[in-house]
This record gives sequence, C-alpha cells and structure tokens, in this order.
Amino acid sequence: MNKEKLQPIRFKEARDYTDMTQTDIENIIGLSRTSISHHESKFVPKPNVHYVLFLAEKGINPQWLICNSEEMLSSKASNNISVKEVEELKKENISLKNELNALRKEMKEQSQDFLAMIHRLSGKQSGHKHAANQNYKKNSFDLAYAPATIN
Repeated sequence: MNKEKLQPIRFKEARDYTDMTQTDIENIIGLSRTSISHHESKFVPKPNVHYVLFLAEKGINPQWLICNSEEMLSSKASNNISVKEVEELKKENISLKNELNALRKEMKEQSQDFLAMIHRLSGKQSGHKHAANQNYKKNSFDLAYAPATIN
C-alpha cells in the first residue's frame, strides 16, 4: 500500500459521517482512542480491519477509505442511520410503549366499569323480570278462578 493512497483524514470524515465520537467507536469495537486518532491523523501502514469493517457497516465505502476511490458512501449507505438517530428512535419507542401501557390500563378500567354497570343492570332487570313473572302468575291464577262472563 502506498502512503499517497491512504488519506488519514478520510477516517475522520467517515467517523464524522457516522455521527460518532472516538469514545463511541472505542466502546463498540474495542479499538483504543489513541489508535483511532492515529487512523485519523497520520499514516497507518495497516488500518485496523475492525475499524474499516465497522465503518463499512455504517455505509462507508472501504475502497474510499483505503484506496482513494471517489465515492465515500457505498450503495447501501442510504439504509443506514446514525447512532443519535437510533437513540432518538429508542426514546420515542419507550415513550410510545408508556403511552400504550397507559391506554391499556385506561381501557381495562373502563371495561371493568362497563362490566360492573352491565352486572348492576342485569341484576335489576332480573329482579323486574321476577316481579313481572310473579304478577303474571298471580293474574293468571286470578283469571283462572274468575267467573266467566258471556255476553
């Protein structure tokens, strides 16, 4: 590999594109910040393969990093999102889950109230039905023994 081909600044540009700090990358791939800094500021005869692969996963064209090709982004780069965007989506997801749980709780309480109301109403109606049945039997009995009137 020729020194003129490898441009250290491209590693910095690539990291900036991913919207990550050196510490973020250190925590993810285990490469020290010193090593990351060397990749970004001076010639490194053999770039760390994990760093190159990590950037490639983020949509950076490895050929651009190492061989000075013209296209920084690989063809799949449009599908990648930054770590900050992922964190924002996680927060939004947690917020939506909390909102969903609150709605479920409210719905459960309303369902319980509705079932209690139905139970109360069915108890009153069965009481009314029972009274109506008693009146019907009583009236039927009375009619059975009432004198027949023929006109």
